[in-house]
Amino acid sequence: MRPFALLLLVACAGGEPPARRQVVRGDARATGEIVATVEGYPVRRAEVTALARRGRLAPRQALDRLEGELLLALEAEQEGYAGEVRVRREARRAAVQALLREVAAEVSDEVSEEDLRALYEERVADWRRPAQRGVVHVLVPVAEGAPAAIEEAARVRAQAVLLALAQDPDLERWRSAPDLVVEEVPLFGPDAPLEASFREAAFALEEPGVVPRVVRTSYGWHVIVVRVVLPEFVPSFESRRRWLRDELLAQRRFARLHALVERLERERGVTRHEVAIRHAMALELGL
Repeated sequence: MRPFALLLLVACAGGEPPARRQVVRGDARATGEIVATVEGYPVRRAEVTALARRGRLAPRQALDRLEGELLLALEAEQEGYAGEVRVRREARRAAVQALLREVAAEVSDEVSEEDLRALYEERVADWRRPAQRGVVHVLVPVAEGAPAAIEEAARVRAQAVLLALAQDPDLERWRSAPDLVVEEVPLFGPDAPLEASFREAAFALEEPGVVPRVVRTSYGWHVIVVRVVLPEFVPSFESRRRWLRDELLAQRRFARLHALVERLERERGVTRHEVAIRHAMALELGL
């Protein structure tokens, strides 16, 4: 994860105004409605609107990011990475990136085997892909509440199709039959929203082939041909080792950055102008 990407994860919302009176500094006399100030430096409505649209963010998220950037830019200036905070935003970002590289460098690259395995156990459920089946079925439709004679005739018809497919698995001959529906079902898992009798019959086969019995659902009688069998997939610890290490280091760097931003929030003034924020949202964001 790039250092600046860590900044984009931080939501540094200084909700309550500090006790001391804020003095607007920097380019505060430039045009544009101010929605927040960070140690006197303004965050303008146009900046929030542009970032919200560009980053597909909620307005409050965009405001959080801009405040966080200013907090870190002030810290970068104090550490000697920037000239003045009121310089163009691109230059501020460069200064913040330099500061974040220093923050990242403070985090040790050493990770223990125990920590790696603990993270693997935490995430492996997200990576697991359940077993899947892909099938084609031949349906003999039966209307709801059909007489017993029609029900039995449909079952016998399905049974005849089943016996024929056991001898010749070519389904094309059945597609033109007026009393049948031949349909392909995309890959599905054991929890797919299909009727249980259909789903269980498809998963009864461990390899492609014709399910050796006809299956009743609310639609009628089915002959099921399993075309694709995919077993459950669980990635091994070793196959994910590099990702796990990178993730652990990213978490540590984020924690270090989060602690830095929390300290800056305590030490520096962040004031939000709620009336201006609501006005900005109503005018430019349609909220």
